[in-house]
Amino acid sequence: MWEGKEVEIFLTPEEWRKLSGVKESLKDTEWIYYPTIEGEPEQEPFFIKNQGLYKPVMYFNGNEHSLSSVNSRYPNVNIYTYVYPETIFGHNTFILYDHKLEKVIVQYNDIAGYMISPLSGLADSYRCNNSHISDGIELIEKYLN
Repeated sequence: MWEGKEVEIFLTPEEWRKLSGVKESLKDTEWIYYPTIEGEPEQEPFFIKNQGLYKPVMYFNGNEHSLSSVNSRYPNVNIYTYVYPETIFGHNTFILYDHKLEKVIVQYNDIAGYMISPLSGLADSYRCNNSHISDGIELIEKYLN
């Protein structure tokens, strides 16, 4: 069902550049981690300066995605994550979104099985698409390079 759908491309880097007017690669930009602790983002100068160019929460496909990172040079370009380990099979998503265009650029789907390890009694997971969450985040961060 998910084979070949790990990465869903909505805009190619070339299409995004044409629509956004950005001519350069994002290779030399940083992704600023968005603190999830209440009150912290409001105290950081980067987030105070760029208020309104990002949203802490967005809904995609009926799921609440949390802001993960904001691009340092283009703060309207954000990464959103949704991790749901509450059922046996989780469909985690990582989305690169442009607020000026109001468009999803690319989405990475991470399918995992979640269970309690019988040996340790601790939560464990099995990646169904032979990747890790960090692979998805890295792909999203480098997509517009």
